[in-house]
Amino acid sequence: MMDWLDTASGLLEKLPPIGRARGYRLYASGERRFVDLWQYGGKALLGHTVPGLLKTLKNDASRGLFAPLPHPGRARLEKALGKLFPGCSFRIYRDRATLSKALKTPDAALPDATLWRPFWDEGAPLAFRDAPLTFVPVLPLPWMNAPEIVVRKDKEAADVAEDFVSPVFLSGLARAVYELIAASQSRPPLNLKKYDRNFPLWKRRGIYLLFAGEMSLYESLFARFLDRGFLLPPDPALPAILAPGLSPGEDAALVSLLSFTA
Repeated sequence: MMDWLDTASGLLEKLPPIGRARGYRLYASGERRFVDLWQYGGKALLGHTVPGLLKTLKNDASRGLFAPLPHPGRARLEKALGKLFPGCSFRIYRDRATLSKALKTPDAALPDATLWRPFWDEGAPLAFRDAPLTFVPVLPLPWMNAPEIVVRKDKEAADVAEDFVSPVFLSGLARAVYELIAASQSRPPLNLKKYDRNFPLWKRRGIYLLFAGEMSLYESLFARFLDRGFLLPPDPALPAILAPGLSPGEDAALVSLLSFTA
């Protein structure tokens, strides 16, 4: 499986140039818009404009804190992570490639079993009990090459060294964690029952839709969704993510697309 930040498949080249991203929608020229079901591999799970994030970044950027130096933001981030993953220990890496080397994985792609995704389990949106002893959470910070966190489900330090990370990134990650915790209680409700029908090519898990069809079908399916105004993940191994706040027309169009039989 290619890295979920990789666009080598070329599928994203089918998307027209995007000039603006707001919430879960992408806007191209001519006012054409797309509902984002990719959500940057889950990094835009709370939308492309995470609440409070720009103000947080502006505060640190105004101090010139870009270099990866020791900073009290590291302790603040660990405090935030402790609220999300109580009883755990943490290691921070400056990007996915550095994390991959620390975990001794062959490339920048991590096995699915290593990742933890919020809202995977209905009724317990932030549950991590079924995650492995050591896992990597997909946090809602929609930046390219954003830092990555390794979580260990005890207070023993993960057996890997960590990096110094820019204080701007530390603040962004801490804000993303707090917003994720808040969203677990205030996220607009999704009517998931409509997605429980037996779709031929998709299986639902929480807010995620897993592609269960032949991989050879995915390129044409990607184009079909795009034509109707929906962006699927550029990698079929990644789950599509249901977006809150769809209009009745968008809801009906998405159900129709998911019902498609090749």
